[in-house]
Amino acid sequence: MHEVDDWVQENCDEFEGVKADDEQQLSWSDLHGKFVEMVENRLESFCKEKDVPSEEVFESLQEINDNKNIAEDFVPAVIKMCEYQYFLQNMIEAADARSHRHRANSMSGEGLSGCYVFCPDMTGKDVISEYYKKTMCPWYFRKILTTAMNKLSDVVIHHEVGQEITFKYSLPLFGRVSKTHIIDGVSRESTNMWGKTITARCMQEDNGDVVVEAFK
Repeated sequence: MHEVDDWVQENCDEFEGVKADDEQQLSWSDLHGKFVEMVENRLESFCKEKDVPSEEVFESLQEINDNKNIAEDFVPAVIKMCEYQYFLQNMIEAADARSHRHRANSMSGEGLSGCYVFCPDMTGKDVISEYYKKTMCPWYFRKILTTAMNKLSDVVIHHEVGQEITFKYSLPLFGRVSKTHIIDGVSRESTNMWGKTITARCMQEDNGDVVVEAFK
């Protein structure tokens, strides 16, 4: 699945500095068509490799896409991959990723800001699987997400001490993820991609550690 992210990285240069409402270029539409075809083929192959019924997966993805009660931020990229505006935004964000990493690294020493390498061996496959199970993730998505988490790319963290913390990373098939937590200890509800209400809160401890707690 790294091939998808590699493709985005290789083709995002012309989107650097672009805004979503800028004049559209014909080359962008051509790239979009190639992107959709490639991701569809990769998803089909991925499901076959993991012995996951692709028909059920695509049906569930369509149901999620049609559910207007699900927050946009929680809809994975693979569901929106045929939407041109999503593709455009994804390419713009990929082009901007270098500046995000540069900014985070320049802030090193300020709280937890920086660019980190995710180590799946320290987390454990069982822990990741259990997390998705507790959030009522369908079993076939659990297999896909657990594998994707083990291939998580660099994690960029922007930390404004005592105010908020933002995590930015890219998951194979699911695209770029950006999640911001306000550091005030207040519990907030949101709807995840499975239509389940999740409550989360974020706190900063005296030693500087930031703790994010999520529960049903």
